Amino acid sequence: MSVCKVRAKQFFDESSIHGLRYITERDRHWTERLFWIVTCSLASLILVKLSNQTITQVVNSPVSFVQETSYLKWNTEFPSVSVCETDADLGNIEVTAEKNSTIRLFSNTSTGPGVLSFFVHREVFVFLHAKEDVPYFNIPEEFKELVMLSSDLVILFKVNEIENDPLLLEVPVKTRKCRFPHENSLKHHKAYSYSACVTECRLKAQMNDCNCTHHFMKTSGMVSVCRLEQFECLLNYSDTWKRLKPHHSPQVGIHCPCESSCTEHDLVVVSKHIRALSDDAKSRVVVKMQNLPSERFKRYLIKGKGDVFVTIGGLLGLFLGASILSVAEIIYFLCFRKTSLQKRGVVKAEAVG
Repeated sequence: MSVCKVRAKQFFDESSIHGLRYITERDRHWTERLFWIVTCSLASLILVKLSNQTITQVVNSPVSFVQETSYLKWNTEFPSVSVCETDADLGNIEVTAEKNSTIRLFSNTSTGPGVLSFFVHREVFVFLHAKEDVPYFNIPEEFKELVMLSSDLVILFKVNEIENDPLLLEVPVKTRKCRFPHENSLKHHKAYSYSACVTECRLKAQMNDCNCTHHFMKTSGMVSVCRLEQFECLLNYSDTWKRLKPHHSPQVGIHCPCESSCTEHDLVVVSKHIRALSDDAKSRVVVKMQNLPSERFKRYLIKGKGDVFVTIGGLLGLFLGASILSVAEIIYFLCFRKTSLQKRGVVKAEAVG
């Protein structure tokens, strides 16, 4: 008997993996051996298939959404409201608040739905968006409104928040298909958001086509602003830059491979009402939450790296009765058992016999 056969027989006889010893034991009928060969082979095939499915799920789609309705005492953040003037040529300006200050407005069962009301004295655009977003050209029409003088605008909205599992930070951005604000690869914005990414994508398109960018674009000073004689180029490509298109699409537009934001809430405008005011010098804007959310979404990690080992370990125990010690046993037989047997002359004696 060859050395390989001797070592294989010894492994099958002494292994902790169930069923193997019945294949090589003496005085076993050939039908018993055949039964255990087929059984162990089928168990191994099913084990490999299920393990491959587990690994594929972790690699390709480890993130899932669930809807939570059990706990309703969370604080709901009021969305951001941006006001942009249609005519920025002001003769004077009165500063009444700290620059870039933030109003931390929360809504819960104690405070009730939030309401934001303010007056404007010029024609303005009002944008409703998530806190990490910026007003940009491609914002949906329902989230922006032109407020004329002597008008009263009431925006009614509802929001469902998205909570993220902290373990999602261990998953690559490409796999979870969203970015957190601190995972910022942008050059001209301090935090990542989908709108900021699209804005920088349009900036890159302007640089590629005209070698300069519009003076209204937010930059960090590292790109050149178009001079008066270069505005003709901006006008020629303006229709192209306004449209977003999928990759390889024949349509006119720019392709922006921007991931969505992991923290962006599900914001829905329920209604917008505009009516005339008697006061010609100002307009009123009211942004109101329709009701407190009765549910929220949670993005969580289905299986992490540790869960993969636990799952595959469970499959090994279920189909083969094996464990991590069984794997160590295989390594022992391949690497150390031969040396131990040779020292005792067992392999040589059995091989000759």
